[in-house]
Amino acid sequence: MKAQLMITVCLALATMACTNTKKSGNNVQQEPAQPEAAVVTAQPVAVVATPLNGYFLKNTYQFTGETDALLFADKEAFDAVLGIGKTMNNQIDTADFAQQIVGAVAMKPVQVKTELKISKAEQTDSTTVDLYLDATKGEAISYSMTPTLVFQFPKAAGITTVNFFANGEKVASVPVK
Repeated sequence: MKAQLMITVCLALATMACTNTKKSGNNVQQEPAQPEAAVVTAQPVAVVATPLNGYFLKNTYQFTGETDALLFADKEAFDAVLGIGKTMNNQIDTADFAQQIVGAVAMKPVQVKTELKISKAEQTDSTTVDLYLDATKGEAISYSMTPTLVFQFPKAAGITTVNFFANGEKVASVPVK
C-alpha cells in the first residue's frame, strides 16, 4: 500500500511540474508546459586588423562623401589610389593581397591634425566584418591634410561585406572584391 501511495504521489508531482499555472482573479487555468526556445546568438569574433604604414591618398582621388572606405582586390587597384610616402625614418609595410583583405579609410582634406585608428574589428556573422575607427583631432594646422588609414586583415571564407564605423556611426558598407 505504501508503494502504491508513493507511486501516486510521484505521478501527481510529475504532472504538476509539467504544467504552467496562470491565475486570473479567482480562476486558475492550467496550460501544458511549452519547451523554452533556445535562443542562439552568434558572438562576434575578433579580427586582427593591421595598419599599413607609409601610404597616402593620391590627390587625384575623388571623394564620394566626407569619409570614404575602400577595399582593394589587387595591387593595381591599390596603386591607382594610394602612393608611397617614404621618408628617412619610416618603413613601408607591404600589403598581402593573396592572404589579406586590404583597404583604406580616408576623410576629406582638413586643416586640423587628424589621426585615424582602428579601435575594434570583428566578424559579426559568416559574411560580415565590422571595422570601428576613431578619428582623433588635434590642433589646427596651416596646411590641408587628408587623414588616411590603410589596413589589412586575414581573408576568411564567406566574407562578402565590410562595414565601417567612424566614431560610433556607420559610414560605409563595402562589398569584398
